[in-house]
Amino acid sequence: MKYLKALLSSILFLSTFLSLRAEDYSSILLGNSTNRSAYLISAGTAGAAGAALCYADATLAAFRGCSISGFRLDLYAPTGEDSLRLFVARSLDAEPLAEWVTTGVKKGWNTVTLDMPFTIPDDGPLVMGYEILGARYLRYADPLLPCEEYRRVNGGEWQPVKDAMRASFQAVLTGERLPERNVLLTWSRLPHYGWMGKDMRFEGTFVNLGTEVVEEFTVDVSLGDEVLHSEACSTDVVEPRGSGRFAFTVPTPYRDFLGKLTLAVTQVNGGDDASPGDNRSEVADFMCRKEDFTPRTILMEEFSTENCTNCPNVHKSVMLFAQDRTDIIEVIHHAGFLTDKLTVPESEEMLWFYPTDKLYAPAVMFDRTNFADALPDIYADGTPVTGITLEGLKRQYAEAAEVPAFAALRLFVDPDVCARTMQVEVMGDMLLPFDDALGNLRLNVYVTEDSIASQTQRGASGTYHHRHALRKVLTPAWGDSVSDDCISGRYAVEIPDGWQFERLSVVAFLTAYDGHDANRSPVLAATECSVGDEIVGIYSPVSASGIPSPQCFYHSGGAFCIPSKAAVYDLSGRRVAGQAPRGVYIMK
Repeated sequence: MKYLKALLSSILFLSTFLSLRAEDYSSILLGNSTNRSAYLISAGTAGAAGAALCYADATLAAFRGCSISGFRLDLYAPTGEDSLRLFVARSLDAEPLAEWVTTGVKKGWNTVTLDMPFTIPDDGPLVMGYEILGARYLRYADPLLPCEEYRRVNGGEWQPVKDAMRASFQAVLTGERLPERNVLLTWSRLPHYGWMGKDMRFEGTFVNLGTEVVEEFTVDVSLGDEVLHSEACSTDVVEPRGSGRFAFTVPTPYRDFLGKLTLAVTQVNGGDDASPGDNRSEVADFMCRKEDFTPRTILMEEFSTENCTNCPNVHKSVMLFAQDRTDIIEVIHHAGFLTDKLTVPESEEMLWFYPTDKLYAPAVMFDRTNFADALPDIYADGTPVTGITLEGLKRQYAEAAEVPAFAALRLFVDPDVCARTMQVEVMGDMLLPFDDALGNLRLNVYVTEDSIASQTQRGASGTYHHRHALRKVLTPAWGDSVSDDCISGRYAVEIPDGWQFERLSVVAFLTAYDGHDANRSPVLAATECSVGDEIVGIYSPVSASGIPSPQCFYHSGGAFCIPSKAAVYDLSGRRVAGQAPRGVYIMK
């Protein structure tokens, strides 16, 4: 429990605040959920079950001195011994500051009015929770705001809640110290890059946590410690405990800048906000330039296996999305949901980007970046890996395309079809300053193969063709260390029998690798070379049985084949074998 105490004192917990009735602003509900609970959590029958909401000092600033005069909770068909214990404490392992026990709870929402209201202390964190005996299930719902909490089931220990569901539990706050003006930012989007001639766009959503209707508020935009712009945002009338949104643009400053960009609500209806600590958002590494940025090519890594029944249909959407976009490089890792014959060890290492307690396929990540600040609904797991939907792909792509290329990479590929080898060289130059705090620069080189036929893909009938499968990693799994003044690498690779040269691609990309944080290992630049475009010549492979296969003539962009016993001559009458330069030939 010492661990829990330390954890609870260091984390800022947000919660949903609602009014009991739209027309009644003399009370506020502090807690989770709306009046519509949608989920059930098995509570067991061997002992107490319940939920605990833990609030940090900063969260409670606007509610100091308010009274908890009652609680509300939603239950599902309590059975047997239905005693209910309610409590408030400094932490889960501390003695309660106050507790109340009642019986006779019922299915649905229960309101418990306290004979002795509890006054929220003037400082420090606070935990409020309940425990119940005899309830087979606990009711949960989607919160209006994210809320971290703890759950107890079947008489066990309190455990942190890691999923998106939140307990249908609320405290009723009353008293003369209810905040009049109190705006809480629930989501905000700030630019990470700006250049002259293009306005910076800011947008966000908020909840009115005060008792006063919000009609306007003032937002300051700062570069470092300098206030760059103040915006008076007029909104539709936002009733107490209602929500609203805002959006505005600011001209990009006419100078180079690398540092902190901040958005903060400073006033509400012309007066001070009761809790200024919860209406501020910032980008720590905002970059502003006088000249334009270089657009990037986006690395889109997907996770799929032959054991994944849903993958074939989902990948139809991916193909539809990516086929006409020339600024996307696809790599598919055969990992995430078991493994298959195409799985390579390096793909399994990429599972590090998943949440620690969840693996699945199909899945995707764009440039190994977590875009939760702009797309919180898609990146709810808090890592660069997400599920795949066509609408989600469009939104993720738009966000990734806003990030410029940090480097320019040049990729050279020299295939030898007869020897079944390939030489690869990568060189690059940094375009933008690199923040060493992100991690070490790493150069990564992949070989992928397209259109691999398979008869064993679950969820598909007949022959299924795997797209852009990772075949080989020429560098270590997390890349070769390079410096910002020397980005280069040379690699030689043997191509196994069965791999089709004309369907191979070489992918090179630069990352900032932080081995301790999956959210701090983004792709900085990427490029791709189709091996088929580099092959010119005649190739007569021998199959595994020793019987010659048809001779294949390779040229830029494709190939055609001739019988294995045919002879090929140039226009001078000399017989051609193996590689041949581009030109006209005679077959006999």
